[in-house]
Amino acid sequence: MNYPQMVSKQKNRDNQTTFLGYNHNLVNGINEFYDMKNLTGDYCPVLSPRKERARIDIKLTNPQGLIAKDSLGWVDDNVFFYGGKEIAKLRELNVDRQMISNGAYIVIFPDKVRYNTSTGEFEQLGAEWTQSTDVVFELCKLDKSLVEAEGRELTEKPDEPLNGDWWLDLSGENAVLKCFSEATDEWVSAATTYVRISAEGIGNKFELYDAVEINDVIEQTEIEKGSYPIWAKDDDCIVITALLKSGRYVAEFNEEKPLKIERKIPDLDYVCECNNRIWGCKWDGTINEIYSAAQGDPKNWTKYLGTSQDSYNLTVGSDGRFTGIAVQNGTVLFFKENFIHKLYGSKPSNFQTSDIMGRGIKLGCGKSAVIANETLYYLSKNGICQYGGGTPSGIYAPFGSVIYSDAVGGKCGDKYYVSMKDKTGAYSLFCFDEALQMWFKEDDTQVRFFAEDKGILYFINAKNELWVTDAENYDGEFPIAETEGHFEWFAETGDIGIQEPDCKIYRDIQIRLCMEPGSEVAVYLQYDSDGNWHQEALWKDKAKGAYTIPIVTPKVDHMKIRIEGKGNAKIYSISKRYEDCSEVRGNEY
Repeated sequence: MNYPQMVSKQKNRDNQTTFLGYNHNLVNGINEFYDMKNLTGDYCPVLSPRKERARIDIKLTNPQGLIAKDSLGWVDDNVFFYGGKEIAKLRELNVDRQMISNGAYIVIFPDKVRYNTSTGEFEQLGAEWTQSTDVVFELCKLDKSLVEAEGRELTEKPDEPLNGDWWLDLSGENAVLKCFSEATDEWVSAATTYVRISAEGIGNKFELYDAVEINDVIEQTEIEKGSYPIWAKDDDCIVITALLKSGRYVAEFNEEKPLKIERKIPDLDYVCECNNRIWGCKWDGTINEIYSAAQGDPKNWTKYLGTSQDSYNLTVGSDGRFTGIAVQNGTVLFFKENFIHKLYGSKPSNFQTSDIMGRGIKLGCGKSAVIANETLYYLSKNGICQYGGGTPSGIYAPFGSVIYSDAVGGKCGDKYYVSMKDKTGAYSLFCFDEALQMWFKEDDTQVRFFAEDKGILYFINAKNELWVTDAENYDGEFPIAETEGHFEWFAETGDIGIQEPDCKIYRDIQIRLCMEPGSEVAVYLQYDSDGNWHQEALWKDKAKGAYTIPIVTPKVDHMKIRIEGKGNAKIYSISKRYEDCSEVRGNEY
């Protein structure tokens, strides 16, 4: 007699021994995680929490900038500090500062000042001198000596000139200064004419070869408004390139119309340093320009002496405001949201620009642009991009459909860190491990400023606290106020089992792990995306080994695993034993 036969269900076991990074998409790899908190790739392929952070014992009230050089520098409530000491009060501005390392100097914008970290000198980049009383303007030579005509007016041509006599010829449309040459018996036009401007203290504000702007004094002196290099100077005079029709003026100025001589520094949206030049850009609806200070001289932005050290500026034709600036392999990159201007060359005579229509920096995310291992990273409108010199490439696929803004970036070793805000206003701190090409999500820290020094990454958070990302290896000059201790972390898988057509019954889960004293690890399961997490295990202070969780799940189409922990632990593998069932859902038992 034939009896019905029970068909044994196929038993399966899968073993996960490699743990990859963050992938917040509907479908992800079996080794990836849909969500996570405070994980790292430092021990990949082992699943592990990141290193413990530490708060530095520095009190901040209103931080506005951070930089790491030989020591740590920051701006707090419009005061600049370096090495923990107050250096100078800055302008009363409610804006973040851009601080650039330039040799021994730290250059600070928009205050337009610089600090010499070697000598301790703090100075303004710009300078201004005004005079409301009489100022003397005289034709002179390059050595500051006057151009004079003995016994006659300079505009009067002598009948019997001697060698070296001067004459200001006004017979033509333009005045011409001439000098008599006995060798040729001719009046020779001066190739360059100079004017000495004399007034008490006029030379104290400026340096030799500074390019200074003179306001409109053409009525008093016939010298037009413009930029003039200083060719010679002493305390009470400066020499510029110009010409006076009378040879000498005593110009009268007053408080309503003073004489103003100024070494001007442009207002800039973004600044950087490249090849011993400070570069910047400006857009205000009218101005759409790129600037460079003179080489090695951030005090001069309109110095044009015909040398390789001259200043440089360029008007660009792309639409929209600038959104960021960066230097990549000796090339200065000026970003707009949909445009990149690449400027390369070694001197003004061979500077060239190459324009790329592509994913630029998202508006408001200029601080996301960071070089890590020769590659530039930044947040575009599409997501995080990396740029190596050709065209940008996106590395934002693991973020799924989440759109981020207000990004601030930092780097340390092979890692690019970025703090970003989603559309709900929630911040997340992510880390991209370049060596692994994986993303890891840390926590909800909102970072305002990053700075890296000697392999240690500093950051200032929204609570105005200064932290380092690695408490264990920190050996900086400032004491630690506190360490994090045992922080919480978790790893949540994507949907397990959706690649298979039928339902499954899971019989057990085995996890190989090790835990430090005081740590704990819990395992949760969720079935068929019902939103309910079921705790299946809780371990504390377990030695290294494999631990089995006996379970009998309902017949499920798919499930998720969430491993939560507190303190330091490492997960080496996850093994699941299950049986295949029919496609009909429901509990067989």
